[in-house]
Amino acid sequence: MADVIADEPDLVVVGETDDAGALVEVVTRGRADVVLLDLGVRGGGVEACAALRDTQIVRQVAMRSDD
Repeated sequence: MADVIADEPDLVVVGETDDAGALVEVVTRGRADVVLLDLGVRGGGVEACAALRDTQIVRQVAMRSDD
């Protein structure tokens, strides 16, 4: 997904992680406006989504992959 986003001239990927525990740090360090989150991420995607409520994220998109 990051490769697809990086191909868009007006979008910038500011961070990636495959661990829910690191998500808030990655999001706040990168000053993200939008977060794409797989609810099945290692460490608990639902919990990570809840932890993002206290950040300045403009939009969150949560999804569940079948992988």
